[in-house]
Amino acid sequence: MRLPLSALQFSFLSLPNTSGLVRKQATSTTQKMSPSGIPSLYEILQLGIRATVLVGSLAVLALMIFVRVKFVTIDTWSIAAVCWCICVDTAEVFRLLSTGRRTNVPWLSVTAMITLDLISVIFLTGAILATLFSDLSHSRVERTRAQIGWCLVVFWCQIALAGYHFMLVMLHCFHRCKYGTDLS
Repeated sequence: MRLPLSALQFSFLSLPNTSGLVRKQATSTTQKMSPSGIPSLYEILQLGIRATVLVGSLAVLALMIFVRVKFVTIDTWSIAAVCWCICVDTAEVFRLLSTGRRTNVPWLSVTAMITLDLISVIFLTGAILATLFSDLSHSRVERTRAQIGWCLVVFWCQIALAGYHFMLVMLHCFHRCKYGTDLS
């Protein structure tokens, strides 16, 4: 039994035109899933910076342990602060390398990393003050020139680490306030 032509036309016309919708969904999915393929230049740059700072933090920690063993001048708070920064940078490198940042893993979220960076700034500020008023103080023990020199190196390394983590916090907060989205 053959249907009339008008009925066939009606049946085809009544089908929803999903080609545009599928194309739009595919485009948006491709844009969202671009990290699952080749990472963007920004992601590579961010990962490179974090990895470099992680290596730098490890070098600073080794320097501090060396100075503490040789001169017994580095405060324990300073070593603990740098160890904390190493943990934070390791977590961030892991977040950037893994697909966790594209899932709902709480401790791998951008908000969690901002909080950890802010805690790093607080810890490092305490370490800087401890170095300034304890390790570089002349009132307790007369320091030799070598001791003061090593303490100054550690002091400026701590300032650089604190500035880096503070810059990350400000950058993420500025991007979130201005654009309403996370930076990464």
